[in-house]
Amino acid sequence: MSSIRVGHVEVPDLWVDIDTDSSLTVQEVITLSGMRPRDGTPVHCYLTSGDIFDGEEVPPGQSVVIGTRAPRVGRRRMLVEPKMHYLTVRWDKPAGSSLVGSGIIEDGCTLWVPGVRSGSDIRAVEIARRENSNGKVHAQGYRARGDSVPYFRNDLVRVFSAGDNKFLLFDPRTGGLSIPVKVISKSYQETRQRELNSGWKFLWTVRVLNFDSKQRMVLVEVEPSHMW
Repeated sequence: MSSIRVGHVEVPDLWVDIDTDSSLTVQEVITLSGMRPRDGTPVHCYLTSGDIFDGEEVPPGQSVVIGTRAPRVGRRRMLVEPKMHYLTVRWDKPAGSSLVGSGIIEDGCTLWVPGVRSGSDIRAVEIARRENSNGKVHAQGYRARGDSVPYFRNDLVRVFSAGDNKFLLFDPRTGGLSIPVKVISKSYQETRQRELNSGWKFLWTVRVLNFDSKQRMVLVEVEPSHMW
């Protein structure tokens, strides 16, 4: 089942999932999220960017924020069209039980890739980027190997935790996010619970358990040490 993710302006780390396979009205979202003020103060629905949600119905997969004012946002996280880069990993640092490596791509942006070591020359997919307060731009992505088998067992990759591209990986054959990702049930439930306690994560880092080359599907489990 799909869901609508709802946050609260006054509680940045509080997110509630409303399970639904159909669109809900804004008022239904406010009511079902349990975030309607008890004193009757009117509240509004906003996009996570801070813009007012101007639709009549909220579709499954959408993330919105409820509150009496717009959420304050800093530098915006930008989704980008998935793009393949040939990357020389220049630096690495410990992350959980492995590493996260980084290198410079052609526009001067630093691309971060989990599970790779400095000195490696890899193909990497950029899926999101963000400008820091100092003006430096950093991107997030993951390693993609050969066209026929782009992901090996124990590879670390990243998937969006909500939205239209939820749980899809880049396929070098199609040039887009078209490989379905299945998170094993226990890992999925544990991660959603941890988000409620520790804060919602825009990207999940997951470990590949198996790549089905015939159906072009990936089975994964979440790697929480790379997220919290």
